[in-house]
Amino acid sequence: MKNMKTYSLILFCCLLSISVFAQQSSISQKQKDNLALIERRIVADLRSTTNQVAAKNIDTKVGKLQSEKLRADGSFKNIDYDTKVLIKWNAVEHLANIESFIIAYTNPLCKKYDDKILYDNIIASLDYWNKKDPISPNWYSNEIACPRVIGQILLLLQNANISIPASIKNSLIEKMQRGNMYKKTGANKIDEALICIYRAVLTRNKPLLDSAVEQCFEPVSFTNEEGLQYDYTFLQHGPQLQIAAYGVVFIDDEFKIAAFLRDTQWAIPADKKKMIVHYFNQVFLNTLRAGYSDFSTTGRGVSRKGNLFKKLSNKSGLLHNVELVNPKDKELYLQLVERIDNKKPASYGIKPTHQQFWKGDYTIQVRPGYLFTVRSNSIRTKRTETGNGENVLGRTMGDGATDIQRSGDEYYQIFPLWEYDKIPGVTSRDYNKDIPTTTSWGQPGSTQFVGGVSDSLYGANVYQHNFDGVKANKSYFYFDNEIVCLGAGIYSDAEQPITTTINQCWLRTKAFSSKNGLENTDDHLDFNAKKDNWLWQDSIGYFFPEGGNISVTQDFEKNDWQRINKKYKKADTTSGYIFKAWFNHGKKPQNEHYAYIVVPGVDENEMKDYPISDIDILANNDHLQAVYDTKLKILQAVFYEKGELIYGKNKITVNKACVLMLKPSDTNSLSLSVADPTQLLKNVEIGVNGKKVNCQLPTGNYAGSTVELNINKNE
Repeated sequence: MKNMKTYSLILFCCLLSISVFAQQSSISQKQKDNLALIERRIVADLRSTTNQVAAKNIDTKVGKLQSEKLRADGSFKNIDYDTKVLIKWNAVEHLANIESFIIAYTNPLCKKYDDKILYDNIIASLDYWNKKDPISPNWYSNEIACPRVIGQILLLLQNANISIPASIKNSLIEKMQRGNMYKKTGANKIDEALICIYRAVLTRNKPLLDSAVEQCFEPVSFTNEEGLQYDYTFLQHGPQLQIAAYGVVFIDDEFKIAAFLRDTQWAIPADKKKMIVHYFNQVFLNTLRAGYSDFSTTGRGVSRKGNLFKKLSNKSGLLHNVELVNPKDKELYLQLVERIDNKKPASYGIKPTHQQFWKGDYTIQVRPGYLFTVRSNSIRTKRTETGNGENVLGRTMGDGATDIQRSGDEYYQIFPLWEYDKIPGVTSRDYNKDIPTTTSWGQPGSTQFVGGVSDSLYGANVYQHNFDGVKANKSYFYFDNEIVCLGAGIYSDAEQPITTTINQCWLRTKAFSSKNGLENTDDHLDFNAKKDNWLWQDSIGYFFPEGGNISVTQDFEKNDWQRINKKYKKADTTSGYIFKAWFNHGKKPQNEHYAYIVVPGVDENEMKDYPISDIDILANNDHLQAVYDTKLKILQAVFYEKGELIYGKNKITVNKACVLMLKPSDTNSLSLSVADPTQLLKNVEIGVNGKKVNCQLPTGNYAGSTVELNINKNE
C-alpha cells in the first residue's frame, strides 16, 4: 500500500512537470517576460514593508520562533494542528511563520539572511505542513487564507532562486486548488482568482492566468447579487452593506492585481479601471474622516480592535497600488495621507457632497467640518451582521444609526463600552441589559419605505422603522451646517421604555447645556426640553426645537472586548468616559415624536446665540415630515402618503408617497428633486403652487434613485 502511494505521488509529479513544460513552451518570449515581471511585482509587494526597522523586528520574531516555539519536526509548540474550533483556528499561523522565515532568509537587511539553519527550518516546516495538511471547519481558511499564504511562500522562494524538494513544491501547489473561483461571488471570487494568479505565475501557465485575470476583474461590474451595486455601494453576505469590510477586500485585491498586471497584455480594461477608481475616490474615501471609517460600513468587523482606522500609506499597500493604477489623482491621495498622518486637519482637501445610495440604504453628508451618515435597512437589504462570534450585540446597528465625526476618532475603540440599545440615531427598547443578536449573517429588514433624495450637495432620507415591537417614522434633512433628525408615529406595546439616542461617543470635552447641571464629570442630567434648549459636547451642538424628555450621562465605563467578539479574552479590556444623550418616550408610547438638530463644528460659546431659527420644521407627524432652511431657501419633505404642505405663500401637493426637495435654480425657476423610497412607482405628480409636474421615476436597477426637474415659475 505504501509503495502504491509513493508510485502515485511520483506519477503525479511527472504529469505535473510535463504539463508545466507544455504550458511554458507554448507561450511567447514576451509573455514569458511579462510573467517574470508580474512575479517580481508580486514579490516586491510582499516585501514592501521590510525596511531596516521592519527587518530588525523580523529578526526578533524569527529568533523567538526558533528558540521558543519551533520543534525539530518543523511544527510549532503553540499551534494546535488538530483543533476544529471555528473562531480561534490558529493553524494558519504556521504558514505565516514560514513566510517570516523566508523574508528573513532572503533579505540582506536581516541578520538571518542566507542562514543555513534557517533554511533547514524552512524546509522542515514546509514538509510538516504538507504532510499534516491541517483542515479548518471554516471553508475560508481552507480555500482562501491558507492557499494564499502558500502561494506567497512559493513565490518568495522561486523569485529568490531557493530550491525546495519538487515533491513538496508540487504538493503545495496542488493544495492551492481547493477553492473554485467560478463559483464564488464578490470579494471571495477575487480572493480565489488571485490564488490562481499565484499558481499561474509559479507554473508559467498562460491559459490559467488568462482565466484567473478574467475572473479577477469580473466582479468589477454592476450586479443585483453580491458585489458592486448600481449605486456604487458594495454588498456581501446577501444584500448587506459592506463598504469598509468586504468592500475594502474588493478594492484592495482589485487594485493590487491591477498594479501587478499594469502595462502588460493582462492589464485591467479601461472601463473597469474607471469603476474601481470611482468606488475608491467617491464612495470609500467619503466614508472616512481622517482615516477613521464610519462604524456602520464595517459589518461585523466593527467588533474588532482597531478596525475603524484605515492606515493608508502611499508607500505600500492599498493606496500605493491605487496610485500606480491611477496616477492622475495623486494630489487627492496626498491630501488623504496628510489627513491620516495628522499633518493636516481632518477638513483639509474635503469637498462638500451628499450621496443617497438607493441599493445600500445608506446616506452620506460630507462637509469640510464633518461627516454625517445614516445606515438603514429595508425588505431589500439586511441589518448589520453577527457571525463567527463577532458583533454579537449589534442587532440594531442598521436601524437609522447615525455616525457623526469631526476629528474622526469619536467612536474609535468605543464599542465594548456601548449600551447597545442606545446606538446613535436609533429608536429602540431600553432593556435592562443588552440583548444578543439571534440571527447570524444579517437579519432582513422589515419595511419598504426606505430611501431618499439627493442632488449631490443636499438631500433628505427616510427610514420607516418596524423592529422588535417598535415602530417609528424617522427622517433626516441635510443642509450645510445643520442636520435635522425627526421622528414621529412612535408606537410600542413593549414593557420596556422606548428611547431615541442622540449620540453615544467618547467624552472628549466638558459637556454644556442650556439647563446647566453638567458642571462635573460623572454628572447626569434629565430635563424636559423647551425649543430653545440645547446640549453641547466636543464641538458638536444639539438643539431640541420640539422639546422632549432628555437624559444625559457622562460616565466612566470599563468592559472587555469578548463582550462583543468571542475571539477575544476577558482580559482584553478597555475603558473611558462616555457621553450619552437620548430622548425618553416612556413605556408603550402612542404616536410620540422627537426632533433634534445636529450642528457640527460649533463652539460652546456660540450655542446661546446660534441662528437655529433659520431651520423651520414645517411638519413632524406620521404622514408628513418637512423642513425649510430659510437661509438657503431649500425645502425638503417626506410624504408618507398623498397630501399637501403649505408654508408661507407656497403650496406643495403630491398624489403618492415620496421624498422631495425644492430649491431655487435661478431667479425664474426652481429645481425639483424627487425619489420613491418604495422603489415601485413609475411616476408621481407634484404640484408646486398650482403648477402640476408629472415626474417619471427611474425603474429597474435605478428604481429609488433621484430624478431632477426644472420648474419655470413664470410659465
